[in-house]
Amino acid sequence: MASQEVKQFMRWQRWNASNAKAYDAYKWLSRSQGWSSYIQGMLSGLPSGATVLEMGAGTGYITAILAEHGHEVLGFDLSEDMLARARATLERQGLASRVRLWQGDAENVDLPDSSVDAVVSRWVLWTLPDPRAALSEAVRVLRPGGVAAFIDGTVLKQSKLARWRGQWTDYLLTGRKPGWRDACYANFDAQLPRINAEQIAEHLQSCGLTVLRVDKDVDRATDGPFRRWLRGDGWTSHAVTAVKRA
Repeated sequence: MASQEVKQFMRWQRWNASNAKAYDAYKWLSRSQGWSSYIQGMLSGLPSGATVLEMGAGTGYITAILAEHGHEVLGFDLSEDMLARARATLERQGLASRVRLWQGDAENVDLPDSSVDAVVSRWVLWTLPDPRAALSEAVRVLRPGGVAAFIDGTVLKQSKLARWRGQWTDYLLTGRKPGWRDACYANFDAQLPRINAEQIAEHLQSCGLTVLRVDKDVDRATDGPFRRWLRGDGWTSHAVTAVKRA
């Protein structure tokens, strides 16, 4: 499957309306205060009112946190269905006036050079055929002195019991039948490089950024071990924070 075909599959099937609804349901397994504190720590020193670009806004979970912190948020996502969920969330929370959302591609960002104070992304790089292109785009739109904050993850090998537990947690939250992931990812999984934390840091450094922190245990500070256990211990998040040299 070619790169554009992967993106179209992700846009219209992986992140369609029903899966956007399912993804949104996972907010009930997310610890809001943990994520809010973690994001605030990654953007430490960024003043209130700063312009923050969110690459892959999804259903607006992190978008809302950024707006609550007083930032002016620009956000895009490949899926219009995900953005519809995000807009509804932001309206409901009274945050829509601080956010501008549009449909876009992380590998080709529709913003001028040096136009934002920070770039934030959670669980987006693994979905991309060329995650390094997205990292380069983040560096391009970032102003000197700006912060890049990337959270992504690694798929872990599961025991049968853990896999069963994760599937049934997903079913109870979303109504998706056990095994749906296998059928879905079989179509494009080989086209997703899924770079790790060290590779993210290495590419940002090659683009002229100074890496401040690499964290391989984001789960501990955000959702915690129990929520990860409920999900089947099949994923662990890592994060890289870097600053663009002046």
